[in-house]
Amino acid sequence: MLHDCMVRNSYPLLKPNTYEKISHILFAVIRKGNNKEVFNNIFNDLFTSAERIMILKRVTIMYLLIKNIDYTIICKILRVSNTTVSKLKLLLEKSNGLAPILRNMIKSEDLDIFIEKLFLELFPPGTYGTNWKSAWRRKIQLNRKIAKGLS
Repeated sequence: MLHDCMVRNSYPLLKPNTYEKISHILFAVIRKGNNKEVFNNIFNDLFTSAERIMILKRVTIMYLLIKNIDYTIICKILRVSNTTVSKLKLLLEKSNGLAPILRNMIKSEDLDIFIEKLFLELFPPGTYGTNWKSAWRRKIQLNRKIAKGLS
């Protein structure tokens, strides 16, 4: 699995029973973060700055892959390698946890509009290296959605 090669675990590894008990504690802690502020505090307490960025990038890469965004665009936006995107694509295909959640989120128009706005802010029409025709088309489509009250 992807995460096995990226994290160095202490020796000896945990027994499955111990792992289950620890994961139950983590689930209980995260579940208590029932609002964004509490969740952010927990997230900041648990992970270093580099780990937070890595986790956020992974989730975003998977989200963009589900949205069928091209690899090169993902690499450029998030400043990751093509290899990283490819590995996460493979992980996404086997995912029984994160992928279904992301797919359900994509169905939500509010989140979809938010991502479109973010994408347009990162690559507005007229930006060097951006397909101007596509960028203008995305901007017009987004403005139509907003005008219809979908934001």
